[in-house]
Amino acid sequence: MATEAEAEPERLPGFLGFVERVGNRLPDPVLLFVLLGAALAVLSAILAAVGLEAQVPGAAAPTPVRSLLSGEGLRFALGSAIENFVEFPPLGTIIAVLLGIAVADRSGLLPTLLRVTVLRAPRRLVTPALMLTGVSGSVASDAAYMVLIPLGAMVFRTLGRSPAVGAVAAFIAVGAGYDASIFLTATDVLLAGITNRAAAIVDPTVELTALSNYWFSIASAIVVALAAAVVVDKVVEPRLGAVDSDSSADGDDADLSVSATETRGLKVAAVTFVVFLGVCALAWLPPGAPLRDPEGGGIIQSPFVSSIAVILLIGFTAVGIAYGLATGSITRAGDVPAMMRDGMGEVAPLLVLFFVIAQFLAWFSWTGIGQWLAVTGADGLRALGAPAPVLLVLSILLIFLLGLVITSGSAQWSLLAPVMVPMLLLVGIDAAASQAAFRIGDSIANVLTPMSPYFAVTLGFLQQYRRSAGIGTLVSMTLPIAMTMFVVWVVLFVVWIVLRLPLGV
Repeated sequence: MATEAEAEPERLPGFLGFVERVGNRLPDPVLLFVLLGAALAVLSAILAAVGLEAQVPGAAAPTPVRSLLSGEGLRFALGSAIENFVEFPPLGTIIAVLLGIAVADRSGLLPTLLRVTVLRAPRRLVTPALMLTGVSGSVASDAAYMVLIPLGAMVFRTLGRSPAVGAVAAFIAVGAGYDASIFLTATDVLLAGITNRAAAIVDPTVELTALSNYWFSIASAIVVALAAAVVVDKVVEPRLGAVDSDSSADGDDADLSVSATETRGLKVAAVTFVVFLGVCALAWLPPGAPLRDPEGGGIIQSPFVSSIAVILLIGFTAVGIAYGLATGSITRAGDVPAMMRDGMGEVAPLLVLFFVIAQFLAWFSWTGIGQWLAVTGADGLRALGAPAPVLLVLSILLIFLLGLVITSGSAQWSLLAPVMVPMLLLVGIDAAASQAAFRIGDSIANVLTPMSPYFAVTLGFLQQYRRSAGIGTLVSMTLPIAMTMFVVWVVLFVVWIVLRLPLGV
């Protein structure tokens, strides 16, 4: 890369510069939750000494705030630590889903699928195809960034368009649409587990699944992708001007090809997927099917929906094996568990984070502070008299601002959900709506915070084609697309809530 491109990027001015400086001073999410746990212990002791209590609707007696800095609190913290971790709702489900995704990814299926989705689109539909692929690319987790950012640059360059815009557009599609997808993803499982744990503070009967936001997620993926594509084509690319291309980017076109072997693998995987869907339908939909509700015969509250994580594991594994056998990336039975073990290596940081989050949430619930905040906040919201859509939009803005400094979605929702979900439940807003609001604020913040590692990755690609590009250049290209997605997504959500459309199943 050119010397000028290697120079230290300029510091952002104004509010974004402030966010960058503050965010860079925040500790690692694991240490952040350790510090929050210590602060919670001190706060619980103070509030317990004051004698605060909350009357949760439906409870026979008020719930007092209890101190973690007491003999009872110490016994709880030490005695329940392993149980808190093992029984942390997202733990088992996220590991199960990622086992299957690891096979689909390591076999080459997911990278090839992302590539071919963009390449096979007609020229005028390339940008919408790239944006929709990126928005739904979270099915491949963070791997979508590493596949689609260079792919976006390559595709645009091949078409005689700005490769810098292609890279930035792909980054925004994946990041700003991360929590929306036309496919079920590991994120759906993770968010549902955290939301259920938070809702149990005031209503233990709440039980969200990975499908609880599915209809809204599909609609969001399509609408925000199309809106973003229009801004890319009509605003950002014309404004960018001539491409300042570096010779180091030459030769990228060869990487765009999809070989005959890969095409054959996709066909085999597609047939396997259709067969898998057929088997699922037969086991779930007909009257008396084994995965329907054995008592009422329902298909929503049923073993199929409650077991969706295991079904996703089987599905991803099956199509990944089919692709691998067809392309030769899987040649023996031992390759499959090896791929799973390789994929689990990426889960280790998540397990460390889950351990401290599980303790924090258990402590938070035990102290009774969550119940007190929820009841007090609900009383304040009732006094405010604002309708549900207004409260949800305010929640989205709060989530968005917090997401600028806490880049881990699971960490952010684990922090917010214990207060936000119960508080909104007490004013009649269900947990599925709160979770959908989180999807919007969290996703858009992903591409506007310089603390995201993929922000730096995208800046590196941008500098290959515009040697003088710095953080300000990237932000100036990102803002119009991301803000358009934000506004369109919020409007879609408000309309959805006002019309009382089902968010999922």
